[in-house]
This record gives sequence, C-alpha cells and structure tokens, in this order.
Amino acid sequence: MVLPIALAGTILRGGAVAKTLTGIGSKAAKNISLELYGYDFVGLIIKLLVLFTISLVISKVMEMIILTRGFFVSLANLIGFTIPSSEQVPELLKKLFVDGYQGLKFWDFIKILAILSVVAEYFSFSKATEQQGGKVAPMTTCVFAVITLGLTVITIPELMQKIKKMDFNLASGV
Repeated sequence: MVLPIALAGTILRGGAVAKTLTGIGSKAAKNISLELYGYDFVGLIIKLLVLFTISLVISKVMEMIILTRGFFVSLANLIGFTIPSSEQVPELLKKLFVDGYQGLKFWDFIKILAILSVVAEYFSFSKATEQQGGKVAPMTTCVFAVITLGLTVITIPELMQKIKKMDFNLASGV
C-alpha cells in the first residue's frame, strides 16, 4: 500500500518539476524573443495554438453532433449531455463541417484566419512601435514573414486545388 502512494507522490512531484521547467523555459524563450526581436513570438505561437485547439474542439463537437446516431445519442443523454439530432443542425453547418461549403471546409477558413491573424498582429506591432518612436527591426519582420509563409505553404496549395474544382457558374444555382 505504501509503494503506490510513494509512486503517486513521485509522479506528482515529477509533474510539478516538469511544469516548473516548462514555465522557466517559456519565460526564458519569451525574454530571448523580446531581447532579440522586440516582440514576444512565444506569445504569438501560444495564441495560434489556442486558436487551433479551440477550432479542433468546435470541429469535433460539430462532427459528433452531425454524425452521432442512435446508441451514442442515448448514452450522452443518459449521462446528462443534450446532443441535438442531426436534423436540428442547419444544412449550411452540415456542409461546412462534413462535405464543405462551396468546396471549402471549416479548417480552410481557420487556416485563412490564422494567416490573417499573424498579418494583423504584425501590423498592430509595427504601428505601436512607430507610435513609440521606434522602428521594427528587419529580423522581426522576417520572423513574422516566415510564420506567415509557413502557414501559407500549408494552406494555399490545398486551397488552390479546391478553388480550381469549384463551379463558378452562377446560373447553375449552386
């Protein structure tokens, strides 16, 4: 009985140590980023991670609502979660999360939003820096550009293929 308690204590202490080291590491990275570039890129990455995490949760919840049938709905209702039926979800949302609306899915919009967010963050930082009488360092602009280009390289080729497949014939009623 003593061994499991001791083991649990060691694991908890290990988790606390890991959390402390992570906190120290992120503070050090933030300080380095601020010192070298004048901008907290660690904070930007965290903001993007939060955006993608929240988007993932929304996506999975919507997929669960749209695709869940029978037993799982009954089980969720039994536990106390009220899951609307697939028929209660508007057709536009079904298309957006499952098949895609006009060829674009929920994640395509999130990727575009992430790119626009980084660009907006750069312009906000640039404007604030200039208002304080400073100038944005070229390397800071380069780091913003690399992050934006990285997101763009991930997004644009797939998006271009989808746009090429889209039917822009307005007379078709689609």
